Parts: sequence; structure tokens; C-alpha cells
Amino acid sequence: MKFKTIYFSILLLLPSLFFAQSNFNIDYDYSRMCLDDTSGYIEIYYSFRPLEMKTAVIENDTCITGILFVKIGENGNDRIFVDRVWQFNSCTGDQNIQKNNNNLVGLFRFALPQGNYFCEILAKDGNDSLKQTNSRFEFDIKTLNNDRFTLSDLQLASSISKTSSKKNSPFYKNNYEVVPNPNLMFGDQLPVVFLYCELYGLNIGAKSETLEIEYALVNASDQEIIKKTKYVPSSAPSLVFMKTINIRNYPTGRYKVNLTVSDTVRTISEMVYKNLYIYNPHIVDTSDAGVNAVVVASEYFALSEEEIDEIFAFSQYIASDIEIREWNRLSNLNDKQVFLFHFWKARDRTPQDYRNEFKSEYLRRVNITNERYQTINKKGWATDQGRVYCLYGEPSYIERFPAEIGAKPYEIWRYEQIEGGAIFVFADLYGFSDMSLIHSTKQGELRDDNWQRKVSAFR
Repeated sequence: MKFKTIYFSILLLLPSLFFAQSNFNIDYDYSRMCLDDTSGYIEIYYSFRPLEMKTAVIENDTCITGILFVKIGENGNDRIFVDRVWQFNSCTGDQNIQKNNNNLVGLFRFALPQGNYFCEILAKDGNDSLKQTNSRFEFDIKTLNNDRFTLSDLQLASSISKTSSKKNSPFYKNNYEVVPNPNLMFGDQLPVVFLYCELYGLNIGAKSETLEIEYALVNASDQEIIKKTKYVPSSAPSLVFMKTINIRNYPTGRYKVNLTVSDTVRTISEMVYKNLYIYNPHIVDTSDAGVNAVVVASEYFALSEEEIDEIFAFSQYIASDIEIREWNRLSNLNDKQVFLFHFWKARDRTPQDYRNEFKSEYLRRVNITNERYQTINKKGWATDQGRVYCLYGEPSYIERFPAEIGAKPYEIWRYEQIEGGAIFVFADLYGFSDMSLIHSTKQGELRDDNWQRKVSAFR
């Protein structure tokens, strides 16, 4: 996966305005570094998803616009340190930005005194006021220890390159360009995890001539599947630790990277870690733990291949091109069962609990389509109306025209929450009560501004 850099201009300072969340997703992550024993700074990483954003033409170019409101305050009092809004435009030079799978990545960097803080972020689509989402998290600022070494947070990046010519890059630090990966997903498209950590005060209170740095990749069963050690001189006041981990051959699932620095003589150590998700649909977890997890946590092993195929048939509306190609390569029932388990697990927005709300909502929509839109030879989800309902849910309202003189039956579905207001027009073109999609204003859907001629009974 490639990343585009987005540059921001500060628009104005303004009071905090945070709104209810809508169907619009932004990925966030952060790392904290030290400045001295009383202050530090935080880097907040974020990425917009172009496929979820509305385009607009700016100076004959197709562009998307993102807006970010950021507020940082100290917990326990009314002191606000940051209250700003940023805006960016990203243009493609062609008309296919919605088909570009690249994320738009950037960061904020704020220096703060020692303390406990909250951060509120509101992200908006500048071309669609209904697309917005907010997020809040709390954090402490890291500061230097007075009697021992100190570690920054561990950052997992999509790439790190040594450079002296990119000092204007927002990702430049310590003679490196460190491009973040805010969604912390690696694997099929990002097969290498880049580790970045700053080590401070290695010479403070050290008893051994060298300090031991150990880093490990740990799976969901708390097993260290990669473990490596490096030694650095304790005479160095500070240094940057960078390594790579190739994860292309590890099965889909949740992992974490542990980084530990130890003074073996003084028997002191400090550890930082970061969680990540590996998505490798072509790798089947053949370990007992992996197979058992699928059997216990999934209903798919009780289903026939015909039932499994149908589940993916209605699930492919939300599948990526890579996932569809991978599914088409599978030839046996067990591989398909494992694939579906990971397909839905990857879409679980709250993996810390036992419910997959995203999956439950999608299957609820599928069941509704089978009740409402089934025809003589199609299940409801397989119809055009069923597909649209599965993807976008209940319309804001429906205009029905079942028996107009001189016209075939047709319906207009209106979604006020999509792209500032989108419509879908369905018509029973052949008299079999199968309503075909003949026009939509939703980007990426079939569009025919002369759709009225199709519903005319006299054409």
C-alpha cells in the first residue's frame, strides 16, 4: 500500500465543536517523545480513506477535501493547550480518485509540559457536511528520568528512510523520514513492519558497558514468534533504535511488538509495546491454537460448502478486490471457512468484546432483503434493491410509483446521509417484480440522467 503525504495550513483558532459520529472513518495513532525532565511532545498520526470521501472539481482537477478539528486540554482544569482546525485538498489530475486505494496520511506534533491530557479530534469531509466522525483519548506526557534511561513510545511505521534532503517533510525526524501507519494493519499490502523508538539517557546511572535491547513479535496466544537481541554502548547519551520485521508469512490475527531495554548489571529494564493487526488471507493458521480459535469462535465449521459460498456471495458487496481474488483461488471447504472467519474478524470495530457489531448489522440487513425483495428466481440480497440495502441500509424515504399511466412501476430511494443526498431509481422493466437499478447519483453507482425513458411504457 502506498501513502500520499498531505500538507496542512492552519485556518483559525476557534472554540471546540464536536458533533455526533456518522458513517465516516479516520484512522488514528500516536507516539510520545521526551524533551527534558519537565516536558515532552506527542505526535498524532491520522489517515483519511479516499474511497469514503466525496470528490469535487477544483480548478479543473478532481479533489477531495479533509478538515480536522483538534483540541488538547489538561485533565482536571480548564486549561486548553491546542484548539485549531486544519484543512487540506488532495487532487489526482484525473477523474478516478475514488478508485485510488491509497490512504492520505499526516501528523500533528505538539510540545507540552508534564501532565495528564485529553485529545478530541473531529474529522470532516469538506465536500459532504454529513460525513464526520470524532474521537477522544487521554494520555500522559513522557519526560526524562533522572536516574536511568528512558524510552519514547514505540512507533510502527510503513517505511523509514535515511534522508537529509526531506527536512520539509512532516515525517522528518533525526535525519530519517518515518512514514506512519495509523491503522496499524500490516501484511498482504504492507509485508514489513518498521520499528522506531528513541532512547534517552543511556549513560545515566548505567552499570554495564552495554545495554541489551530485545524486540519480539508476540501472537494472540502470548507466544514470541520472533525474538532478537541487540547491544548498544551505555556511554551514548541518546540514540534512535530502528529495525524491521517481515510478517508476510504469519497468519491473519492480532499481534504486538515488545521492545525492552535492560541494564543487566543493575538489573533494571524498561519496556514499551505496540499492538498491530496482520492481514495475510493467503496464509492459513495450521497451529492447534489457530484452528481451535476458528472452530470455537466461528459458526462456519458447521455449514456446508453451498452455505459457505452463499455467505461470501452476499458478503462480497463489502469485500476488496484483493479479497475477492483470494476467495476465487480457494478450492476446499476448510480454506473457505477459515477465510470467512478472518474476513469478518478484520471488520470487527470492537475486538475487545465478544460481539462483532459490524457483522451483526450487515447480516441483519441481508435478512431484511430476503424478506422484502425476494423474487421468483432470486433471493432478496441478490437483487439490485437487496444489494443497495445491504450496502447503505434503510433509505431516508421512498417514493413509490406502482401504477402510473404510461409508465412501468418504479421507485426512488433517497438517502439524505450519503454525499449530501443521493438517490437510487429502481424499475420493474420486464414485469416480473424484479426492480432493476437504472439510475443513481451516488458516486460509483450506475448513472443515467435520462432514466425516465426507461420507465416509459411507450418507448
